Amino acid sequence: MNRVFLGLLLMVGVVLYFMSTKKDAAQEVLEPVLSAPAGAQVAAMTSDLRTLVNVQMMYQVLEGSFAGQFAALEFSPSNGVSIRIIEASADGFSAEATHPSLPNWSCVVFVGSVTAPTTLGGLKAASARTPFCDG
Repeated sequence: MNRVFLGLLLMVGVVLYFMSTKKDAAQEVLEPVLSAPAGAQVAAMTSDLRTLVNVQMMYQVLEGSFAGQFAALEFSPSNGVSIRIIEASADGFSAEATHPSLPNWSCVVFVGSVTAPTTLGGLKAASARTPFCDG
């Protein structure tokens, strides 16, 4: 099973366990999570971008610069997630993650001295090392 799905399933189970005597409260808490548009896909994209930051940092230490091509990295994104390196140099990199079930959404991340990337929806990433998504 997909690790994102398992994590979400565990989170739902914990919430339901602690709120089992308060069915209405549990429903109230879970409703936004379960009805959020493509929450699992967005979670997968942000998780993959966090992993990419770590993999790129290791690559930079070994190679002296950040990888300009995703294929140079030993990392496989989650099922359905595509990652594109937007910009890379010795001083930083930026990347974008997309998912086919979210055609107008993307998540972006950057590290170091590069231009802060913009999502497909036109939102500019606000801070380094933190995935930033449409929606």
